[in-house]
Amino acid sequence: MKTRNHVILKKLQEEELKIFKEFICVCEKLNLNYYLVGGTLIGAIRHKGFIPWDDDIDVCMLRKEYDIFIKEAQKYLPNNLFLQTNNTDKEYSNCFAKIRNSETTFIENSVKNSNINHGIYIDIFPLDNLYNYNTLKDKLIKMSLYKEYYENKNDLKTKTLLFISKMLYGNKTKEKLVNILEIMYTKRNNKRTKKVVNYGGAWGIKKESHLLEDYSDFKLVDFENIKVKVPIGYDRCLRDTYGDYMKLPPEEQRKPHHFSETIDTKKSYKYYIDRKEKMQ
Repeated sequence: MKTRNHVILKKLQEEELKIFKEFICVCEKLNLNYYLVGGTLIGAIRHKGFIPWDDDIDVCMLRKEYDIFIKEAQKYLPNNLFLQTNNTDKEYSNCFAKIRNSETTFIENSVKNSNINHGIYIDIFPLDNLYNYNTLKDKLIKMSLYKEYYENKNDLKTKTLLFISKMLYGNKTKEKLVNILEIMYTKRNNKRTKKVVNYGGAWGIKKESHLLEDYSDFKLVDFENIKVKVPIGYDRCLRDTYGDYMKLPPEEQRKPHHFSETIDTKKSYKYYIDRKEKMQ
């Protein structure tokens, strides 16, 4: 028997797939490559579609192609789809892009108080050259960007780092902080390196870095009802990050990982924002 949450998740995946198809169309028009990454890549290889309990779509692009996409894509997207970056949405605080459907709602708990577009989305991550950058500086800046999350932590180490973060970066806007991070991440892109890394990934640079040769070409695989691109070295990439990715996780771990306050595939997030403001 399908539960209400299962029905909502299925509708969410259907909306994300629609956005993904538009993303692919734009990449084809601009002659750009993309690759599935993360759980979406596992889903394509292991399930030929979404991981049944997954609630998002993740893709990546080598930085040069990512930059072209960010510059040109909006003019090719339908009016309801919004290319979200820190330049197009000033309170958006990630170093990667999203394409959001402005006629829908996906308000995550972690950003529910941010004045941003909260439509259903897909994530687009840039891949940059790997180097030994300042990981402490990276941590402190991210603590300023996501201070609401870190303020809920009670351990002494986090409290100490958060204090230092506020001292160094507390007076800077989210836009400025994201720009500082992007300068750090792209610093070695003019040099030849053996590995590229998704600095915006959830697993840390050790697990998110892969050989550049693994992205030298692509392979077409099935994902739901379409053919999509995966890196030619997808097996090594997935094993580097997840180990035995073909093995299903324990049943208690088979659940969405984005905690959302509101999901609606029919109403715009603006409806919920307006309603919330009227109630205050």
